[in-house]
Amino acid sequence: MVELDRLADALAEIRTVQIDRQRCLRCRTPRSTCSACAAVCPEGAVSPEGLPEVAECSGCGLCAAACRADAILLDNPSDQELLRRFARAARGGRTLTVACARATPPAGSDALTVGCLGRLGPELLLAAAACGAGRIRLLVPTEGCDPCPSRAGAAMFQSAAAEARRVLAGLLHPCEIAVADASAVAERTVSGPNLGLHRHPDSGPDQRPERTRVDLPPNSERRAFLRSALGLLRQALPAPAAAQAPEPFTPSTSRRRELLLWALERLETEAGAPPDGLAWGPAAVYLTGTCHRCAVCVRLCPNGAMRLDEGGLMLFHRQCHACGLCTQVCPAGALSLGAPRPLSFLRSADPDRLGSPQVIRCAACGQEEQVVVASGTAASEAADHRCLACALRRPQPANAEVTGP
Repeated sequence: MVELDRLADALAEIRTVQIDRQRCLRCRTPRSTCSACAAVCPEGAVSPEGLPEVAECSGCGLCAAACRADAILLDNPSDQELLRRFARAARGGRTLTVACARATPPAGSDALTVGCLGRLGPELLLAAAACGAGRIRLLVPTEGCDPCPSRAGAAMFQSAAAEARRVLAGLLHPCEIAVADASAVAERTVSGPNLGLHRHPDSGPDQRPERTRVDLPPNSERRAFLRSALGLLRQALPAPAAAQAPEPFTPSTSRRRELLLWALERLETEAGAPPDGLAWGPAAVYLTGTCHRCAVCVRLCPNGAMRLDEGGLMLFHRQCHACGLCTQVCPAGALSLGAPRPLSFLRSADPDRLGSPQVIRCAACGQEEQVVVASGTAASEAADHRCLACALRRPQPANAEVTGP
């Protein structure tokens, strides 16, 4: 029984991380240089070389928050589970207090805890506000984030909080988002029973039935114990059926974007439509060169945000995460990341026409080619046009930076 208790306790603390290889930029094409997940992982659990693989994971969730394509799935807890707990804790306009695992909130505080506040993206914070939270308070350790292996999460949650604050202020929504030192928070949050992922040792008496616990070994020994236990389970279970061929990948709106759209719809119901100048995200995709209609961007976009037809090149902002993959794979360097678009673009299901079709004669070989050019392209620029074959024979300039529509 002792061994089963140890196994149950250890399994309850496992953080499951999965990579959706159909969405992962690095998996979709070797031309992608994305290593955002590896850059923030405090355990070195994601390899920066080759295709991402998850090894020894501490469950901080930073990789999922940093992934620009929303290709990393978290479990125990998932974002949906976090939001359900947030909604219950913030019911009735109460203050929602979320603390990192290293922060100790005041005695009696019903704070919810996560491994690292860096996993709370702006989408999740806006969704918490949409669930009725009157105030969102993020508690950090007294000594700050520098001593923590997950210190990269400090800049991430500060940026997420600033982005969520900006959108809430633009919508004139009353919910406040504050970052506080756990030791400086003296007042008690008025809320119901603790519904957090874990209970802090100073969060008041635990009303749950007592359970005999067994001291667990350190992480390395615990993982070895789990491997041996799972190995015995595999031997006892029947062999799995032959794997079926995976279904073809169909690009769709990501979970993170669906969460954002849901939150915006609820917030707009309370506060009204966003003003025209209120933008979302760090960047947006623009056509700054000549599109040769090769459709590489359309085929490789992990969210199906690009479309090419007789009307030109179109972008669905609702599905675009500005991951930058299209700018890296375009053989002509015609796509660039620029200033973010207004929220009205994101809320609309209609595509944005990035450019219009034209038929231009190649200045090098004389062949006519149907291309897509950005609106307002000067005739002098079109006169120096080269077809894709001729353009690839000479060095291409780096993608131009743009500052607005």
